[in-house]
Amino acid sequence: MNGSRLRHTPCDNPGWSIHWPAVGALLAAALAASGALAQFVAIDLGTLEGNGWQAERVRVAFVAGGGARVDIGAFAGFGQKLAAVRLECARFAALRGVWRCDDGVLQGPEKLAVSFAYTPAQRSLVLALATTDGESWQLEQAGDAFTLKLARAQLVRVTPWLPGTIKPSAGRLSGMLHMAPGGFNAELAFEGAAFADASGLTAGENLAGTLALEARQDGGAWRWNTRLKWDTGALLIDPVYVAEAGHQLTAAGSLKDTHLEIDSARLDWRALGRIDGKAGIDTATWALRHWAIESSELDLADMRALLPQTWLEQHGLADLSLRGRARLAASARAGAAGMESVRIGLKEAKLDAPARRIGVDGIDLDFEYRTGGATPFRLDIAQARLKGLELGPVSARGEVRDERLAIANLIIPLLDGVLALNEIEIGRLAGRWRAQLRGAFTPLSMQRLTAALDWHPMSGSISAVLPQMNYVETASGSTFSVDGALLFKVFGGDASVDGIRIDNPFGRTPRLAANLKLSGLDLETMTGAVKFGSITGRIDINLENLEMENWQPLSFDAHIATSPGDFRKRISQRAVQNISAIGGAGAGAAIQASFMRFFDTFGYERLGLSCRLRNGVCEMGGIDRAGGGYTIVKGGGLPALNVVGYNRFVGWQEMLDRIQAVIEGNSKMVVQ
Repeated sequence: MNGSRLRHTPCDNPGWSIHWPAVGALLAAALAASGALAQFVAIDLGTLEGNGWQAERVRVAFVAGGGARVDIGAFAGFGQKLAAVRLECARFAALRGVWRCDDGVLQGPEKLAVSFAYTPAQRSLVLALATTDGESWQLEQAGDAFTLKLARAQLVRVTPWLPGTIKPSAGRLSGMLHMAPGGFNAELAFEGAAFADASGLTAGENLAGTLALEARQDGGAWRWNTRLKWDTGALLIDPVYVAEAGHQLTAAGSLKDTHLEIDSARLDWRALGRIDGKAGIDTATWALRHWAIESSELDLADMRALLPQTWLEQHGLADLSLRGRARLAASARAGAAGMESVRIGLKEAKLDAPARRIGVDGIDLDFEYRTGGATPFRLDIAQARLKGLELGPVSARGEVRDERLAIANLIIPLLDGVLALNEIEIGRLAGRWRAQLRGAFTPLSMQRLTAALDWHPMSGSISAVLPQMNYVETASGSTFSVDGALLFKVFGGDASVDGIRIDNPFGRTPRLAANLKLSGLDLETMTGAVKFGSITGRIDINLENLEMENWQPLSFDAHIATSPGDFRKRISQRAVQNISAIGGAGAGAAIQASFMRFFDTFGYERLGLSCRLRNGVCEMGGIDRAGGGYTIVKGGGLPALNVVGYNRFVGWQEMLDRIQAVIEGNSKMVVQ
């Protein structure tokens, strides 16, 4: 016999999935509605609805021997949709107002063992669901209070309850969740959990731990506290990778409408240290409205271990090691132009990159920035090393104000001299980074400097005046430039570099433009430094319109010529040999008489060489034209000697090979 249809609302059928509370509500509602009609063999209940759920085409049938069967055509609720669900109870009874189903089977996407006892008058329900692999769910209702007990429940079944877009893809959940008017609490344990976002840059695998959560209503808001303990498993939040667990997070706060406030949070990280924080989150978009963090002293070696070796290799940091302790603090607010405050403290820190022979020891830093205020800055370094170049100790004092660090003076001992930097400013303007400084360094021994940097040994000394240098972040990258000229003293002469501009200095393809002028360089000091052969006198070098990309020259106009003035001018046979080699095949040394080839040195009037580089080819030139060639050395006095080059166009790589052959002593002289 059929009953009347209660209500009908269309419902789409998207396919099978199971939502366990939905199943419990469905069973309770169907059997409760059928209680008054138990005397019929079959009952069509039509559409049933409850708080947050709806069941369509509900039919209850009682079979001989005390069994019962419930069929539901479609069910929607609690974020899920089910279709064609059947419950069969081998033993079904309705005695003293209690509906009982024992040895039941729920058939849908999988077969589940079911039992329940429902008392409509008391609004009491005990529902148990179990699978063949040991998973079980037990729901107990007493009026408006619910208790859910789980044993090895699959985490994928609870994804509709979880916020955000990252959902678990594996794992089991055990424990208890209790809900009652005005509050709820949960004690849960998870194992084998895994998740990943669409990009794979945020992921976890084989995670195990415990979660405790408690909340209660307080006026129009919810007050809550939680504790998450992570015992095992690996976590990736690119580029940070954590394979060692044993950490704990505790937090407390409130939730009102879409405003989630984390009033206090504490992360106890094994070995690394402790991090405290607070935040405000808009749950409609999961965007941060404000946040603040502060750490205890963190171990820098453990911080370094959080970065995967593959990531370090990709960024050229595979050999980087860190030691010491660090304190960090920061805060920000949505809508603000930048950070509200930042504080970084380092204590007895040490940085080493052995493969590049870089090291910094004894770093003590106290840096703090606050919006609208000024704070002191302090940096002390015991010693720093670049290859064999050692500097320090360094002590810097300054002020941080309006996103800008200013240091008036910084003195850095360097080899046998001093590097003095002045008017140092580093900060942001209109949201982009800027830096500037000026300075000078006192004479440094070229012998010590070249040895420390693994350059070819040189003698003499070098000093410099550094005009204002600027670094500016741009929309397309960054630019380094110099206002005015860098002035040097080197090889007994004067050097200046102007028009300096480097686009994207830290990018993949930096581009440099500059002009170089050297006047009155002592040739005897220069040639002795590279074992070129002896030349006495002085020269001027002009390198104009230099353009380089990725530190390789694209174009320039280079000129080398004897300086004006009265000084001794002699050139050795070895120097002639090397000049001839640079001139290329066909370059020759013409001596006034054949017997003079036995002289060790020769007089000269002038020497000069030029290279105009375009498209990888040098257009060569000298003092003047000489037949089909160009004069490199013009003889003077007795014995006199001329060196003439005949190769007008030389590939840049070939030119470098010739110079390298000269340095290595493999050049040969042709004397005619």
